[in-house]
Amino acid sequence: MKRFFLLASLFVLAGCQTQQQQLPIVQAALYDTSSVFYTDFNTYPATRNELPIGVFDSGTGGLTVLEAILASELLPGEDYIYLGDQANMPYGNYSAENKTDFLRELIMKDAFFLLGEQVKALVVACNTATAYGLEDISDYLDKSQSGVKAIGVIHAGVNATLDNIHPEEDVAVGVMATTGTIASGGYENTFYALAQERDYTGRLQVINRGSYGFAEAVDGEQDFVSPTARTVRETYRGPSLDHSDFSIDAQLLPVYSFDFTNNRMLWEGTPENLTVLQLNHAANYARYHLVSLVETLRQSDNPLPLQYLVLGCTHYPYEKAVLEETLQHLRNYEDPQGDHPYRDLIAPHVQLIDPALETARQLYTQLTDDNLLTTATTPSTAAFYISVPILDTDAAPTPSGSAASAGSAASAGSAASAASAGSAASAGSAASAGSAEPVISVPAPAERLDSLGRFTYAYKYGRTPGIFTQDVLIVPFSKDNIDAETIDRLKTLPYTWPLLRWEDN
Repeated sequence: MKRFFLLASLFVLAGCQTQQQQLPIVQAALYDTSSVFYTDFNTYPATRNELPIGVFDSGTGGLTVLEAILASELLPGEDYIYLGDQANMPYGNYSAENKTDFLRELIMKDAFFLLGEQVKALVVACNTATAYGLEDISDYLDKSQSGVKAIGVIHAGVNATLDNIHPEEDVAVGVMATTGTIASGGYENTFYALAQERDYTGRLQVINRGSYGFAEAVDGEQDFVSPTARTVRETYRGPSLDHSDFSIDAQLLPVYSFDFTNNRMLWEGTPENLTVLQLNHAANYARYHLVSLVETLRQSDNPLPLQYLVLGCTHYPYEKAVLEETLQHLRNYEDPQGDHPYRDLIAPHVQLIDPALETARQLYTQLTDDNLLTTATTPSTAAFYISVPILDTDAAPTPSGSAASAGSAASAGSAASAASAGSAASAGSAASAGSAEPVISVPAPAERLDSLGRFTYAYKYGRTPGIFTQDVLIVPFSKDNIDAETIDRLKTLPYTWPLLRWEDN
């Protein structure tokens, strides 16, 4: 067994060393001083201790990472800038649509925006962005001689898990993540590579499961959930009875234990003969994907009991209680024959691993090693930004307009100050006059927006890398661009919520 493990690990390590081709957007950021993506790091202060820490995610899920950093109390007095690329989320679906290079561009634009605001460190608070973009970001930061370092959440999650495992222990680890993160092999490869570094000799069984639609449901994406729906929807894209990749097994309905109240499941047919079944709440996505993960374990060769479950998406901790309840339900589930088919597959106490906690420790270590801890004794502050689709093409900011371009250090004032003053920063906007970057007009709203003003699935995943369309604004968080259900979730973050400085009304 040890020989097999080592051979597998060496193969994985070789695969991890493959270099990605540098994106044109990174080349522009490095060598074209007229590019909106260029940051002049010479404008950074000589002493950076009092600069904020930049944190970004594809939506609001990354706030669970910020919450863990604040709750750790390792970094008192530090300030933060958070960016949630809500308009372009979920990042996890781009690879399935063969848009990996476009995803890498989006990730770099997130980094460019924060670097343009002058930050002393970057936290990639998104598992998919870590899997597909951390290498690009780190390469850019190194070649630009920025003096800024970036950390991601995948290594943090793996290290946090392995810290609990004895080197000779046989153990099964489950990973719930977006389909994109799973497709990248990020977690599985990292588990085997770091286990080898730790001289692990036991049998390590890593069970992956792409949790299609879970993050989207948490963030209220209309393609996957609709709080106002009362009947099945033609536009629904989530798991269903006849989905080609993520089918709901009608024979497992007692196992899923879905919540059918308050239209959290939409269905047609009769209770005995369902013809259509759609998930319509994040908690039911959690139940479906966890049961599917355990089913994957059950069908594997010589399965080991599941002892650790890595929440490989920053949105998933919002449904931690449901996941814990589902694990207990599975252990106690008794089938019609009186058997307990899952009891031997699930340890009595499965430990849920939230990579955010280890990320906080790694951030502290990095800032300490680089002598970048703040000397401030005042409470932490934070600025929160979110991307939104441009609704009116006539109102889109122009390169010479008052709005600051994301990642542009040459714009008048910072993007943050521009946004807080009432204008907005354009993420990936058209280049300034004289730049060689291509500029194209934004399609009319009817061609790209749904009834809620969000990008349609076809438009979002149909865009082409290398064409910097001006279709997104970066604006401060507000109750105008955060839905009520998400606001209720944010209120469950006791350290982050007060920093939003919203009146509770």
